[in-house]
Amino acid sequence: QSKLITADDGNPDEPLPLFKELSITSSASGHGYLIFGDDQGFVNLVQRDFTAKAFQAHKSTVQSIQHLKGRPVLITLGAEDEALPHTIKLWDMEKEERSGDPICLKTIVHLNPKTSNIMPVTCMSARENLSEMAIGYCDGSILLIYNDITGNAKQKLIRSADEIPVTVLGWKEAGRNSALFAVTTNSVSVFPVSSFQEEEIDAHGCELECGLTNDECDLIVGRPEAIYFYSPEGRGPCLAFDGEKKKLAWFRNNLIVVGISQNWNTINIYDMKNKFTAFTGKFQNITHVLTEWGLIFVLTRSGKAYQLTETDTQTKLETLYMKHNYQLAINLASSQQYDYNSIVDIYRKYGDHLYGKGDYDAAVSQYVKTIGGLEPSYVIRKFLDAQQIHNLTSYLQALHEKNKANADHTTLLLNCYTKLKDVKKLDEFIKTDSGYKFDLGTAIKVCRQAGYYDHALLLARTHGKHEWYLKILLEDSKDYERAIEYISTLELKEAEQNMKQYGKAMINALPERTTEFLKSLCTFYVPKKSDFGEKKPETSSVVPSSLLADLDQMLAAEGVEEVKASAEEFIHIFMNNEEWLTRTILEYVIEKDDSKQQGAVYDTLLELYLQDDDLIDLEPEIRQQKLNERHEKAKKLLADERAEFDDHHALALCRQYSFKAGTLYLYKRQQMFNEIVEYHMEHNEYKELIQACKKYGGADPNLWVQTLSYFSMKPGEQCHNEISMVLDHIDKDNLLPPLLVLQILRHKKTATLGAIKKFIVRRLMEDQDQITSVQQQIRDNTKNTEDMKKEIKKLRTTACIFKLNKCTHCNQPLDLPAVHFLCMHSYHARCMTDENVCDACAEENRHVLEIKRSLEANVGKHDQFFKQLKESPDGFSTAAEYFGRGIFNKT
Repeated sequence: QSKLITADDGNPDEPLPLFKELSITSSASGHGYLIFGDDQGFVNLVQRDFTAKAFQAHKSTVQSIQHLKGRPVLITLGAEDEALPHTIKLWDMEKEERSGDPICLKTIVHLNPKTSNIMPVTCMSARENLSEMAIGYCDGSILLIYNDITGNAKQKLIRSADEIPVTVLGWKEAGRNSALFAVTTNSVSVFPVSSFQEEEIDAHGCELECGLTNDECDLIVGRPEAIYFYSPEGRGPCLAFDGEKKKLAWFRNNLIVVGISQNWNTINIYDMKNKFTAFTGKFQNITHVLTEWGLIFVLTRSGKAYQLTETDTQTKLETLYMKHNYQLAINLASSQQYDYNSIVDIYRKYGDHLYGKGDYDAAVSQYVKTIGGLEPSYVIRKFLDAQQIHNLTSYLQALHEKNKANADHTTLLLNCYTKLKDVKKLDEFIKTDSGYKFDLGTAIKVCRQAGYYDHALLLARTHGKHEWYLKILLEDSKDYERAIEYISTLELKEAEQNMKQYGKAMINALPERTTEFLKSLCTFYVPKKSDFGEKKPETSSVVPSSLLADLDQMLAAEGVEEVKASAEEFIHIFMNNEEWLTRTILEYVIEKDDSKQQGAVYDTLLELYLQDDDLIDLEPEIRQQKLNERHEKAKKLLADERAEFDDHHALALCRQYSFKAGTLYLYKRQQMFNEIVEYHMEHNEYKELIQACKKYGGADPNLWVQTLSYFSMKPGEQCHNEISMVLDHIDKDNLLPPLLVLQILRHKKTATLGAIKKFIVRRLMEDQDQITSVQQQIRDNTKNTEDMKKEIKKLRTTACIFKLNKCTHCNQPLDLPAVHFLCMHSYHARCMTDENVCDACAEENRHVLEIKRSLEANVGKHDQFFKQLKESPDGFSTAAEYFGRGIFNKT
């Protein structure tokens, strides 16, 4: 925006008198001032409020002014008198004299030895570090002031006069590679600071004030046909801005070009970073263009001053939107450091504009740039039409490339590929090195639904999804052989898991090959190292079962730990295929594997041996023969020491299938002797019943009693012999009293007194003999007790006369001192080892005391008492014995 700087009198058309009154001969800006030199030798400093102060820099015209960008130093070139028309002064803008004028740091009187001193200066330029300064003349010569301008400066000509005026001077600051640009009306040259030897880089120059160096210290030259950029290496790019150029200036990233159009001067401001025209305006007779305080000032010959103000970025953007210059808007927003979401919104507007025009391909390219900031559904809804599926595919593919896709996006993209029949794109998408990020499960599912089974298999294989791979092979491709080949390459745990899940389907399709693989899996498993993705039907996928036994032995000899699965885990997959389970897997595992198997393996094999459903259709003889063979295997299995049956389950199976040998064996192994006897009773097996009682009656005598009760319930006289045999054993072991036997046999109506007469008489006689013996023992014990009582009374009431006259120990005549004991033994006092103990009776007394102590010690051992009471055939006698020992006298 342009604005005329006016006076404060309220008249909007009246220019500021300051610029009208000055006779400006040169200008510059910097350090917060607009700086103007006039024909009276004054330098005028205009402040932000357009108030001015001036100081006398030279006695005559100020021909040129430069203010350094990085230092508060002002350089002026003016005339002192006719003898010294060109004098250079350096001013410190931060330090003042007492008068208020800046301090003059240095005055340089420069003389050009090759030309007249009155030759006009066309331009000058000093380096920021003030190490060198160049002055150009209208005759084409260039004077270099070097060796520190503020110190002992020196001067020399680096370009001789050729009558072609120097129009532009500028420095390229690049350390040791720094150089001086020099432009005449006919050429562009560069002078490296290392030598200051001229190197022409272009045969075309420019007019006065039509060149400058920008912020990057690159040279910019304006000619009627274009604007050219130069570096020390040569000419660079150009901008085709037609028209005669009068003046160039630089403001931030903007190039200001003052042109001539009929009677007007035009100003065009080009945003070089964003590549668009920021301002265009017309003015009359422009003399100076200055930049300061973030503003551009334009002065005309009539004394008017215009202020150009840069509009805010948002206004610029709105203007660009109206003109549909979205790319410029994007560049502008990026240069102004707009946040990501704001820039995304511009891309969205750009895409919407192109979509509205029907340019769908270009619209997608803009929508792709919104990924991460714009909700994908906004774009996807626009391209759901079938005619725009290619554009939708491009956008979805970009979503995956930037890892911003979800499962729904993956599904949609793969559906696009399949509908387009674009197998090549589909191949690229699923490759592991494609760089796409997507939901694997969704990708596999879509490929399966579309019938691209090979692609689904490739995804599952490359990502190690064994479950998916097998599901595709078995459910879609029905390639069971390839499935087994694949499983054989997996590690043990993975192979075991997949066989448990899919083994049933493979058993139904390929029973023999699947069974062979399970053999190796349950005995010794070694994963195959092969490309499981390639089908190789001619190669076996499992180790031949004939070699497994030798392999097991070899590894066992070398001490290698075997790796195998449990056969129990695969029993369920053989449902309705019991023959393969029995004849191959379980028998093979038990035979080849010396280690103990889990109980379910033996239980299952036992049940398969006992089943006869598959033999119903056979001839009776053949059926019985096969059944006998299975029963023999079952007996061997039950007798196998390695077998860890669940005895209760096995017994239930044997009883369910009426397997007599197995039932009796399991009863015996569990010491269930009573059940053995009952089994024979249920089947009326008299002979076997008597044999069982004979065999197990020692461990459980009550078996005979149970058997007697069984026979007593049998009608008729068919078991009289058995009853006699039972009574003989009962009588032999004294298991029952005669009265109880009579009570048991009373239920048998055919039982006669003759059948039990011998038993009754024999038992009565034995009882009579026992009574007689006991009575005699009582009489003897009573007599002994009476004798002991008399002896004790005698010792307590009657004096004891010791008649022994010899020492019991040494058999020498007794002499005093002597010791006499009530046991009638006497000793010399010197022959005694213990005066309180008779040596002759000591051993016997010690034995009695030990017995007494032992009995006292056993008082608290109740477990021992009850154990003997349980094991004793006559519990009453055992209790009486303990009473006799006096054990129950203490607690």
